[in-house]
Amino acid sequence: MKKALYLILGLTLSVLAFSVLTACGSKKTESVSYQKISEVDDSRETLYFKEGSDEMTKQVSVYTVTYQGMEISGKEEAQNLFENDVYSAYKDLDGVDLSFDYTDSEVTMTMVLDYAEVNLSKLADADENPELKKADYLSVEQTSKSLEENGYTKVKGDNFQELQNN
Repeated sequence: MKKALYLILGLTLSVLAFSVLTACGSKKTESVSYQKISEVDDSRETLYFKEGSDEMTKQVSVYTVTYQGMEISGKEEAQNLFENDVYSAYKDLDGVDLSFDYTDSEVTMTMVLDYAEVNLSKLADADENPELKKADYLSVEQTSKSLEENGYTKVKGDNFQELQNN
């Protein structure tokens, strides 16, 4: 299951590694959100950018998974897995805020990437994604396209579906 967790996290961050395009400046910050949900997990991606620009300024990834879906016994095992394995790769990176919320049946990981502060080369190392090292910035258009190709659907407003824990 640990391998599946890394695959999901790797996919989420690998989606970021596409195309470098010239961005134009603008005043208003806009966002677009995507979701991929199943019976046992819920992945949400919100991409922030300046109006009229393709350059992502921030990304918020929220991943919720049930312990049953992770095939683990509960909160303590999830905490050990997330905070010792996942957190250790990203904890020292500027511009990366990673937090975890554990309940009796699931864990939610929230990762905020502030691209004004994050070093893409260091993020590439943490994510083990050499393609990200080549990028000067992350394209909203290409990231959106990649998310959709990987089964995410665009969400209007804050109309996310909720994970149903039975």
